[in-house]
Amino acid sequence: MQQLTEKSPVCLTLGSLILSGTVKAVGDTIDMPASARSSAKKLRQLVLDFGNACAPIGLWLPIEEASRAA
Repeated sequence: MQQLTEKSPVCLTLGSLILSGTVKAVGDTIDMPASARSSAKKLRQLVLDFGNACAPIGLWLPIEEASRAA
């Protein structure tokens, strides 16, 4: 996992609650196989840090979207 020194800002919206944080790290990639509802995709792990609001959150995004976020 690559820790980032210059962190990209992110926002997480949960109903009326909006948490602001940063992308803390970029991790590995995995291949998600195709299904009846979706084509095959390559996913990249991102770790989002929202400070004292919660523990860091790991999520997997399609590589194209993860590249824009990091």
